[in-house]
Amino acid sequence: MSSPATVTPIRPSLAVVERRVAELEDGYTRLANALYDELIGADLTKNQSKVAHAICRKTYGFGKKLDRISDSQLAQLTRLPRQKVNKAKNELIAMKVIIREGSQIGPNKNITEWEIEGCHYSGDNVTTLVTKNVTKTVIAMSPKQGHTKETITKEKKESKNTLPEQVRADEEKSLQPTNKHQATDEAFESIFWLAGMHKTGKKNAKSAFRTQYQEWRRAKGGTPEQFAMFLAGDISSRIGKQFGFDKLHPTTYLNGKRWEDEKPLAGPDSSGQKPTVTVSKSGYVYY
Repeated sequence: MSSPATVTPIRPSLAVVERRVAELEDGYTRLANALYDELIGADLTKNQSKVAHAICRKTYGFGKKLDRISDSQLAQLTRLPRQKVNKAKNELIAMKVIIREGSQIGPNKNITEWEIEGCHYSGDNVTTLVTKNVTKTVIAMSPKQGHTKETITKEKKESKNTLPEQVRADEEKSLQPTNKHQATDEAFESIFWLAGMHKTGKKNAKSAFRTQYQEWRRAKGGTPEQFAMFLAGDISSRIGKQFGFDKLHPTTYLNGKRWEDEKPLAGPDSSGQKPTVTVSKSGYVYY
Protein backbone atom coordinates (compact mmCIF):
# COMPACT_ATOMS: atom_id res chain seq x y z
CA MET A 1 0.00 0.00 0.00
CA SER A 2 1.45 3.34 -1.06
CA SER A 3 2.00 6.10 1.45
CA PRO A 4 -0.34 9.10 1.28
CA ALA A 5 0.88 12.07 -0.73
CA THR A 6 2.16 15.09 1.10
CA VAL A 7 0.34 18.33 0.23
CA THR A 8 2.37 21.47 0.59
CA PRO A 9 0.24 24.61 0.89
CA ILE A 10 1.14 27.34 -1.59
CA ARG A 11 1.20 30.76 -0.04
CA PRO A 12 1.90 34.01 -1.84
CA SER A 13 5.17 35.64 -0.90
CA LEU A 14 4.59 38.52 1.41
CA ALA A 15 7.04 41.33 0.73
CA VAL A 16 7.30 44.37 2.92
CA VAL A 17 6.48 47.48 0.89
CA GLU A 18 7.83 50.68 2.30
CA ARG A 19 5.34 53.52 2.22
CA ARG A 20 7.11 56.69 1.21
CA VAL A 21 5.54 60.05 1.96
CA ALA A 22 7.29 63.35 1.33
CA GLU A 23 7.51 65.39 4.51
CA LEU A 24 9.21 68.71 5.20
CA GLU A 25 10.65 67.22 8.37
CA ASP A 26 12.79 64.95 6.19
CA GLY A 27 14.41 67.96 4.54
CA TYR A 28 13.55 70.48 1.83
CA THR A 29 15.23 72.70 -0.72
CA ARG A 30 14.95 76.46 -0.41
CA LEU A 31 14.74 77.73 -3.96
CA ALA A 32 13.76 81.22 -5.09
CA ASN A 33 10.44 81.22 -6.95
CA ALA A 34 11.86 83.31 -9.80
CA LEU A 35 14.64 80.77 -10.33
CA TYR A 36 12.24 77.84 -10.12
CA ASP A 37 9.78 79.50 -12.53
CA GLU A 38 12.58 80.09 -15.00
CA LEU A 39 13.68 76.46 -14.82
CA ILE A 40 10.11 75.35 -15.49
CA GLY A 41 9.68 77.63 -18.50
CA ALA A 42 13.17 77.27 -19.96
CA ASP A 43 13.45 75.48 -23.30
CA LEU A 44 15.70 72.70 -22.04
CA THR A 45 15.98 69.11 -23.13
CA LYS A 46 14.82 66.37 -20.81
CA ASN A 47 18.36 65.50 -19.72
CA GLN A 48 19.35 69.15 -19.28
CA SER A 49 16.30 69.80 -17.11
CA LYS A 50 16.97 66.76 -14.91
CA VAL A 51 20.62 67.70 -14.41
CA ALA A 52 19.73 71.34 -13.64
CA HIS A 53 17.24 70.26 -10.96
CA ALA A 54 19.75 67.76 -9.58
CA ILE A 55 22.38 70.49 -9.19
CA CYS A 56 19.84 72.67 -7.38
CA ARG A 57 19.11 69.75 -5.07
CA LYS A 58 22.81 69.13 -4.37
CA THR A 59 23.47 72.80 -3.61
CA TYR A 60 20.43 74.63 -2.25
CA GLY A 61 19.22 71.38 -0.73
CA PHE A 62 22.22 71.54 1.58
CA GLY A 63 22.15 75.31 2.05
CA LYS A 64 25.00 75.94 -0.40
CA LYS A 65 25.28 78.12 -3.49
CA LEU A 66 28.14 76.11 -5.02
CA ASP A 67 29.58 72.70 -4.31
CA ARG A 68 31.83 70.00 -5.71
CA ILE A 69 29.40 67.58 -7.36
CA SER A 70 30.67 64.58 -9.28
CA ASP A 71 28.99 63.22 -12.40
CA SER A 72 28.36 59.93 -10.61
CA GLN A 73 26.33 61.74 -7.92
CA LEU A 74 24.22 63.47 -10.58
CA ALA A 75 23.83 60.19 -12.48
CA GLN A 76 22.53 58.46 -9.35
CA LEU A 77 20.01 61.25 -8.70
CA THR A 78 18.82 61.69 -12.30
CA ARG A 79 18.94 57.95 -13.16
CA LEU A 80 20.90 58.80 -16.31
CA PRO A 81 24.17 57.35 -17.61
CA ARG A 82 27.22 59.30 -16.46
CA GLN A 83 28.18 60.17 -20.04
CA LYS A 84 24.79 61.82 -20.67
CA VAL A 85 25.00 63.64 -17.36
CA ASN A 86 28.42 65.07 -18.26
CA LYS A 87 27.17 66.20 -21.68
CA ALA A 88 24.05 67.88 -20.26
CA LYS A 89 26.09 69.57 -17.49
CA ASN A 90 28.55 71.08 -19.98
CA GLU A 91 25.65 72.31 -22.13
CA LEU A 92 24.07 74.01 -19.11
CA ILE A 93 27.39 75.67 -18.28
CA ALA A 94 27.69 76.91 -21.88
CA MET A 95 24.16 78.37 -21.64
CA LYS A 96 25.13 80.01 -18.32
CA VAL A 97 22.29 78.25 -16.51
CA ILE A 98 24.96 76.63 -14.35
CA ILE A 99 28.08 78.52 -13.29
CA ARG A 100 31.45 77.01 -12.48
CA GLU A 101 34.02 78.40 -10.09
CA GLY A 102 37.06 76.20 -10.01
CA SER A 103 35.88 72.68 -9.22
CA GLN A 104 32.54 73.84 -7.82
CA ILE A 105 29.28 74.28 -9.72
CA GLY A 106 25.87 75.69 -8.88
CA PRO A 107 22.78 77.40 -10.33
CA ASN A 108 23.20 80.87 -11.82
CA LYS A 109 20.84 83.10 -9.85
CA ASN A 110 21.28 85.93 -12.37
CA ILE A 111 18.70 84.56 -14.79
CA THR A 112 19.13 87.50 -17.18
CA GLU A 113 22.49 85.99 -18.11
CA TRP A 114 20.94 82.73 -19.26
CA GLU A 115 21.47 82.20 -22.97
CA ILE A 116 18.48 80.02 -23.86
CA GLU A 117 16.25 80.51 -26.88
CA GLY A 118 12.80 81.57 -25.70
CA CYS A 119 11.40 84.20 -23.42
CA HIS A 120 12.26 85.10 -19.85
CA TYR A 121 9.34 85.04 -17.48
CA SER A 122 8.56 88.38 -15.89
CA GLY A 123 5.17 88.60 -14.24
CA ASP A 124 2.45 88.52 -16.90
CA ASN A 125 4.64 89.84 -19.71
CA VAL A 126 7.27 88.45 -22.04
CA THR A 127 10.42 90.18 -23.19
CA THR A 128 10.31 92.95 -25.77
CA LEU A 129 12.21 90.84 -28.30
CA VAL A 130 9.64 88.07 -28.27
CA THR A 131 6.74 90.54 -28.30
CA LYS A 132 8.10 92.17 -31.45
CA ASN A 133 8.54 88.81 -33.16
CA VAL A 134 5.01 87.74 -32.29
CA THR A 135 3.63 91.08 -33.49
CA LYS A 136 5.49 90.76 -36.78
CA THR A 137 4.19 87.23 -37.25
CA VAL A 138 0.59 88.25 -36.55
CA ILE A 139 0.82 91.17 -38.98
CA ALA A 140 2.32 88.91 -41.65
CA MET A 141 -0.51 86.41 -41.20
CA SER A 142 -3.26 89.05 -41.12
CA PRO A 143 -6.09 88.17 -43.51
CA LYS A 144 -6.16 91.77 -44.72
CA GLN A 145 -2.85 91.11 -46.46
CA GLY A 146 -4.15 88.06 -48.30
CA HIS A 147 -7.06 87.19 -50.53
CA THR A 148 -10.24 87.48 -48.53
CA LYS A 149 -13.69 86.61 -49.82
CA GLU A 150 -14.38 90.30 -50.35
CA THR A 151 -11.26 90.95 -52.45
CA ILE A 152 -11.72 87.78 -54.49
CA THR A 153 -15.32 88.73 -55.33
CA LYS A 154 -14.24 92.25 -56.27
CA GLU A 155 -11.42 90.99 -58.49
CA LYS A 156 -13.76 88.52 -60.16
CA LYS A 157 -16.30 91.26 -60.92
CA GLU A 158 -13.63 93.59 -62.30
CA SER A 159 -12.14 90.89 -64.53
CA LYS A 160 -15.62 89.95 -65.73
CA ASN A 161 -16.42 93.52 -66.75
CA THR A 162 -13.21 93.79 -68.78
CA LEU A 163 -14.06 90.79 -70.99
CA PRO A 164 -15.33 91.41 -74.52
CA GLU A 165 -19.11 91.25 -74.85
CA GLN A 166 -19.08 88.15 -77.06
CA VAL A 167 -16.75 86.26 -74.72
CA ARG A 168 -18.82 87.28 -71.71
CA ALA A 169 -22.01 86.18 -73.44
CA ASP A 170 -20.50 82.79 -74.27
CA GLU A 171 -19.28 82.42 -70.70
CA GLU A 172 -22.70 83.23 -69.24
CA LYS A 173 -24.34 80.86 -71.69
CA SER A 174 -21.99 78.04 -70.69
CA LEU A 175 -22.87 78.60 -67.04
CA GLN A 176 -26.58 78.10 -67.68
CA PRO A 177 -27.88 74.62 -66.85
CA THR A 178 -28.53 72.38 -69.84
CA ASN A 179 -31.38 69.87 -70.15
CA LYS A 180 -29.96 66.51 -71.15
CA HIS A 181 -33.47 65.33 -72.03
CA GLN A 182 -34.17 68.28 -74.33
CA ALA A 183 -34.31 66.27 -77.58
CA THR A 184 -36.37 63.52 -75.94
CA ASP A 185 -38.84 65.99 -74.45
CA GLU A 186 -39.24 67.79 -77.78
CA ALA A 187 -40.05 64.51 -79.51
CA PHE A 188 -42.55 63.70 -76.76
CA GLU A 189 -44.24 67.10 -77.00
CA SER A 190 -44.37 67.51 -80.76
CA ILE A 191 -45.03 63.93 -81.88
CA PHE A 192 -46.10 61.43 -79.23
CA TRP A 193 -48.37 63.72 -77.20
CA LEU A 194 -50.20 64.79 -80.38
CA ALA A 195 -50.60 61.26 -81.74
CA GLY A 196 -54.23 61.04 -80.60
CA MET A 197 -54.20 59.29 -77.22
CA HIS A 198 -56.24 60.40 -74.21
CA LYS A 199 -54.35 63.44 -72.84
CA THR A 200 -53.94 62.81 -69.13
CA GLY A 201 -51.00 62.46 -66.74
CA LYS A 202 -48.59 64.35 -68.96
CA LYS A 203 -45.80 64.60 -66.37
CA ASN A 204 -45.78 60.86 -65.68
CA ALA A 205 -46.11 60.11 -69.38
CA LYS A 206 -43.06 62.24 -70.18
CA SER A 207 -41.00 60.40 -67.57
CA ALA A 208 -42.14 57.04 -68.94
CA PHE A 209 -41.33 58.19 -72.48
CA ARG A 210 -37.74 59.01 -71.42
CA THR A 211 -37.32 55.60 -69.78
CA GLN A 212 -38.74 53.63 -72.70
CA TYR A 213 -36.71 55.60 -75.21
CA GLN A 214 -33.48 54.71 -73.40
CA GLU A 215 -34.34 51.01 -73.63
CA TRP A 216 -35.44 51.33 -77.26
CA ARG A 217 -32.25 53.24 -78.16
CA ARG A 218 -30.06 50.52 -76.66
CA ALA A 219 -31.89 47.93 -78.75
CA LYS A 220 -32.50 49.88 -81.98
CA GLY A 221 -30.03 52.75 -81.85
CA GLY A 222 -32.52 55.37 -83.09
CA THR A 223 -33.18 59.00 -82.23
CA PRO A 224 -35.97 60.32 -79.96
CA GLU A 225 -37.85 61.59 -83.03
CA GLN A 226 -37.73 58.15 -84.67
CA PHE A 227 -38.99 56.52 -81.48
CA ALA A 228 -41.84 59.02 -81.22
CA MET A 229 -42.76 58.47 -84.91
CA PHE A 230 -42.77 54.72 -84.34
CA LEU A 231 -45.14 55.07 -81.37
CA ALA A 232 -47.37 57.52 -83.24
CA GLY A 233 -47.75 55.03 -86.07
CA ASP A 234 -48.65 52.27 -83.62
CA ILE A 235 -51.17 54.49 -81.87
CA SER A 236 -52.86 55.46 -85.14
CA SER A 237 -53.20 51.79 -86.06
CA ARG A 238 -55.10 51.08 -82.81
CA ILE A 239 -57.35 54.11 -82.36
CA GLY A 240 -60.90 53.19 -83.34
CA LYS A 241 -59.92 49.59 -83.98
CA GLN A 242 -58.90 48.32 -80.52
CA PHE A 243 -61.61 48.27 -77.87
CA GLY A 244 -60.94 50.75 -75.03
CA PHE A 245 -57.77 52.13 -76.57
CA ASP A 246 -59.23 55.63 -76.80
CA LYS A 247 -59.44 55.71 -72.97
CA LEU A 248 -55.99 54.23 -72.35
CA HIS A 249 -53.64 56.54 -70.45
CA PRO A 250 -50.37 57.39 -72.23
CA THR A 251 -48.37 56.41 -69.12
CA THR A 252 -50.00 52.98 -69.07
CA TYR A 253 -49.33 52.59 -72.78
CA LEU A 254 -45.64 53.40 -72.34
CA ASN A 255 -44.93 51.48 -69.13
CA GLY A 256 -46.78 48.44 -70.44
CA LYS A 257 -45.07 48.60 -73.85
CA ARG A 258 -48.47 48.21 -75.44
CA TRP A 259 -47.02 48.68 -78.91
CA GLU A 260 -45.87 45.08 -78.56
CA ASP A 261 -49.48 43.91 -78.24
CA GLU A 262 -51.07 42.10 -81.15
CA LYS A 263 -52.11 44.50 -83.85
CA PRO A 264 -55.85 44.87 -84.45
CA LEU A 265 -57.20 43.65 -87.78
CA ALA A 266 -57.52 46.59 -90.14
CA GLY A 267 -60.75 46.50 -92.15
CA PRO A 268 -60.64 47.71 -95.77
CA ASP A 269 -62.20 51.05 -96.63
CA SER A 270 -64.69 51.66 -99.44
CA SER A 271 -61.95 51.52 -102.03
CA GLY A 272 -60.81 48.14 -100.78
CA GLN A 273 -57.40 49.51 -99.72
CA LYS A 274 -55.90 49.88 -96.24
CA PRO A 275 -55.90 53.43 -94.89
CA THR A 276 -52.60 55.27 -95.12
CA VAL A 277 -51.25 56.89 -91.95
CA THR A 278 -48.90 59.87 -92.23
CA VAL A 279 -47.29 61.70 -89.32
CA SER A 280 -45.81 65.10 -90.10
CA LYS A 281 -42.71 66.51 -88.45
CA SER A 282 -44.92 68.90 -86.51
CA GLY A 283 -46.64 65.89 -84.95
CA TYR A 284 -49.97 65.93 -86.73
CA VAL A 285 -51.35 62.57 -87.82
CA TYR A 286 -53.02 62.32 -91.22
CA TYR A 287 -55.13 59.40 -92.44
